[in-house]
Amino acid sequence: MDLTKNLSSTLFDIIAPLLLDMICDFAKLYVGAQFSKKMFSIILQKIINAPVNLYFDITPMSKIKGYLTSDIDRCDRHFWGYFEWVSNTLIDAVTKIIIASYFSPILGVLIVMIT
Repeated sequence: MDLTKNLSSTLFDIIAPLLLDMICDFAKLYVGAQFSKKMFSIILQKIINAPVNLYFDITPMSKIKGYLTSDIDRCDRHFWGYFEWVSNTLIDAVTKIIIASYFSPILGVLIVMIT
């Protein structure tokens, strides 16, 4: 057995999934931060444009702040789970298609023709 081939294969088996996970995590962080920022600005704009006599006179600022932070927190928690599920499913499907196409090129041609 060739030791360098086994070593490079082992390193690839360790480093490739690690890099893929890191890329996915950074993408999730970026998209999640942009999502939270956009949602917070939309909610804040709607609150600021609310009629003064209907909303601000009867609602304390601490309650408004609590609504905003709890909504953002709830969306962030659920968004991460859904985003992770979608990204994992997409990566899994693409990987399976690539492996199947490698072992059966005819299947790869059919998949390209269908899409």
